[in-house]
Amino acid sequence: MLTAALQHEIDTVLETVLMMAPKGTPLKELAKRAYASERDVFDRAKDTWMLERIEWMMARKRRSIIPVDSGEDDAQFMLPGFERIPRRLTLRTGKRVALHNAVLSQLREYRAALLAQLTNYRNTLAAKDPAQHPRVVELDRLIELVTPYAKQGKTITVAQVMAAEKKKQEWKP
Repeated sequence: MLTAALQHEIDTVLETVLMMAPKGTPLKELAKRAYASERDVFDRAKDTWMLERIEWMMARKRRSIIPVDSGEDDAQFMLPGFERIPRRLTLRTGKRVALHNAVLSQLREYRAALLAQLTNYRNTLAAKDPAQHPRVVELDRLIELVTPYAKQGKTITVAQVMAAEKKKQEWKP
């Protein structure tokens, strides 16, 4: 939060620029003029404004992020780097399974179904390798992550793996 004195200085600068500007001058141009003419005033406010902006962005992001271990059935899988993988995986049989409840065999089955779909689609458009599709690449990384855990227990779900990974990587202030 800005001090009252600094806020008053900024208000004075902005009012002066607005009063002196020709009618119809775009606000972006006026902002540039204000910043150029009183840079030292704005530099003193920069850290506070930047922190407020970062806090605002984090608050907005936090509302959209559902923790992996929340247990919500319709929660989007929110591990950075896996955003392209959908909430529900459609397997070859047409059965749908929630990503957080999927086991390794279902991830592999979904990958095969996705590759088949992309291969059919790519054959009609171009000869690109469907294995390089961003969703397949992310899925391969997820399968790599789940595989060591699956050796310990075949019925381990993606959510359980993510909870274990979260514990391993917990941030310590």
